[in-house]
Amino acid sequence: MVNVVKKVLNFPTRVADDFTNFLKGFGQEGRDVTLAHRAWFEQPLDPGELHAMYRDNWLARKICDLPAFDSTRAWRHWHAEDDQIEKLEKCERDLNLQRHMFDAMRKARLYGGAALVMGIEGQKFQDELDVEAVGEGDLKFVHVVARWMIAAGPRIRDVTSPWFLEPNYYMRPNVAVAPPIGEVEPVPTSSLGQKEGQPLYIPTPRGSCG
Repeated sequence: MVNVVKKVLNFPTRVADDFTNFLKGFGQEGRDVTLAHRAWFEQPLDPGELHAMYRDNWLARKICDLPAFDSTRAWRHWHAEDDQIEKLEKCERDLNLQRHMFDAMRKARLYGGAALVMGIEGQKFQDELDVEAVGEGDLKFVHVVARWMIAAGPRIRDVTSPWFLEPNYYMRPNVAVAPPIGEVEPVPTSSLGQKEGQPLYIPTPRGSCG
């Protein structure tokens, strides 16, 4: 009998220590709240929450503003003839381009993305930009839109395309404007715009891949 017990004790044993309480649910799958965070889940904040955080929390505001401010405060220097530089800088001041760039970078950090929409005389939004056809004074406006103000179209799934997984286009609904009340003059619509209520399609920029 002693030999039998000795052989049994020679087998390797595994000891596990655990805390389980059937009444409180501790250590039980589906009942123990301490086991609910063993996996990561994405919980994105909606634009209203992000906007409230930016307005009410100084640290969140600094996180969004400071990198954008440091990137745009010195702006840039042009290498061209003096008269050309004067025209370029005047165009940037008229369009408030430096402020728009800061605003785009700030909103990109706050909302997770932003875009600059350019209105160019003689070219349609749904067509690819023809840089060679842009003349002096053709750039009419530059607008900043956050990611939730513009929707991305289907991705390009062709693996042989230089723009693989890029959106094929972006879409913005052209919301109809209510007529003015009383004798207020209506705001003139741009010659670049679509009809009210029609969606506006903007192709993805197709730059050089070289």
